[in-house]
Amino acid sequence: MKRIALFFLIASLGMVSCSKKFDPIEDNGGKNATSINNADVKAGFDWKTSKSVSVLISGLDNQVLELRSTLGGSYIKALVKGENKFEANITIPAKESEIILVYDGQKEILSIDENQVRYNINK
Repeated sequence: MKRIALFFLIASLGMVSCSKKFDPIEDNGGKNATSINNADVKAGFDWKTSKSVSVLISGLDNQVLELRSTLGGSYIKALVKGENKFEANITIPAKESEIILVYDGQKEILSIDENQVRYNINK
């Protein structure tokens, strides 16, 4: 009986001593931050993390193409059959300024201008 009581005493002391005290994060005014509405954000801050980009690739002839991120990853892969052009709207990270076009074993880095990408393979 003494062993069981001693075990529970040691176990409860162990649990109490392992707890951590967390202090609330304070904002610039020394007040506790309670919501995003209390955040001090500059007037020109852009909250958007993504953007929509219109893509038009022309000069295709029964080819598979892929649009890739310069940061890694693939946005879209498509087989273009006999239409001679590929059109799509893709959503990408806002900080992207270029995308990679892969087709027929070739890679082209395309600039994003005013949320549009236009490229003619037969230049």
